[in-house]
Amino acid sequence: MKKNLSILRDKLEIINDKFFKLLSERKELVREISLSKDSGVVFLEQFPNYAPAREWELYNRLLIVLQQLSLGELLAFSLLIEEHAGGGIGKYPAWSKMVHIESMDVTLAKISMINPMLVALLYPKELGQLKIARLFKEIIENVKGELCPL
Repeated sequence: MKKNLSILRDKLEIINDKFFKLLSERKELVREISLSKDSGVVFLEQFPNYAPAREWELYNRLLIVLQQLSLGELLAFSLLIEEHAGGGIGKYPAWSKMVHIESMDVTLAKISMINPMLVALLYPKELGQLKIARLFKEIIENVKGELCPL
């Protein structure tokens, strides 16, 4: 069993090495594409690296693969595109900062992604607005009852 586990971990290491090498190559290629773009052909002035028609084409080509991703994997893919296309300097919409959402409490949405014990301690009012699973509500209540915040 241990030998099998060791072999599996070795295979995973090889895949991780390839994955990060490809990730680095992808980032460099996106940077080169960004530099090669005609600055006169921009869909949105504030996001010069955003090409919605190209994205739609890409996503449709990848549709079968994308449909097999979990939400977490889809989020990671979206973040990867955002990071690479934006180059960290705002040339691409920051979907993760919900620039595309107008009618949602962005703060509450962000808070919902934080460990609920941190939320209970730092944002107790907002915690009441979240639909926390019963198990975690009970855990929070038990911990709050046993410990007193500083």
